[in-house]
Amino acid sequence: MLNQAVMPIAMVALGFVSLTKGATWLVDGARALARRLGVSELLIGLTVVAFGTSLPEMTVNLFSAAQGSAELALGNVLGSNVCNILLILGVCALVRPVVFPRGVCRFELPVAAGVAPFLALLVLLSADSRVDALGGAVLLLAFALFLAGSFRRGVPEEGSAEGGMRVARAVFLVAIGLICLVAGGKVIVSGASSLARLAGLGEGAIGMTIVAVGTSLPELAASLAAVRRGSGDLAVGNVVGSNVFNVLMVLGLTALVEPVPVGRPEWAQILMASGAGFLLVLCLFAGPASGRRRLGRLSGALFLLAYAAVVRFSLV
Repeated sequence: MLNQAVMPIAMVALGFVSLTKGATWLVDGARALARRLGVSELLIGLTVVAFGTSLPEMTVNLFSAAQGSAELALGNVLGSNVCNILLILGVCALVRPVVFPRGVCRFELPVAAGVAPFLALLVLLSADSRVDALGGAVLLLAFALFLAGSFRRGVPEEGSAEGGMRVARAVFLVAIGLICLVAGGKVIVSGASSLARLAGLGEGAIGMTIVAVGTSLPELAASLAAVRRGSGDLAVGNVVGSNVFNVLMVLGLTALVEPVPVGRPEWAQILMASGAGFLLVLCLFAGPASGRRRLGRLSGALFLLAYAAVVRFSLV
């Protein structure tokens, strides 16, 4: 058994190296890109970084829909959103308090927290409890409006375009960083799944724990690297933007390819995603009013406990 475990252990180790380097390159490239383009790091996090880290979910969903398995799409998207809020923000807040600028709390945060309830409303208004092509078009329209609003608010920062690395090098770092993040996450999932099978863990438990967390490893690594390097706005933009991308764009495109059915298990996932968004808003606004809201270590610990409860409930 020890000989059988050598290769999976090596894969996990290699995956974490890829994640670490990829996250560093992505954050450095994104920060440089923001400076060269004269926009805020928050806007780069909401768009470039969030889109890149959401690519695995989009790829899985579109391939599943094309093969007639659209029922997998909703769980993939909502599970990732719950993980983004409870696990990723929870871990980041334990490392260093995560600050949410006032503008984000007024626009992007309500959108990110409201995408799951908005999805529930679309399903309730549908004739057959599913997200059909019309619902997908509505989600994509909402996504376009969100992007337009974010770009209008991404006011260029005076003098920020001066100095730093060239745009081409910054774009290259972002691209190679995203590739390393996605590849590292896949290698870790593969190696960890093999180890879990050797330990006798069932396929259902593997799917709900290792695979579910593994698909969010790119977001986790990128956000942690941003927080540790003093770019909290990138981390906030990544998580908030990724949640909006997942529901409005990824699920919208999936519904255009194949209608997404919503049954009792999916309603439970919608409720959990809505609850995670509500908890985030509650923790941010529970404290005294100020220009910049923040998640401290107490909130981070609460988020991780809530995530453990979600995983436990999903395994029942």
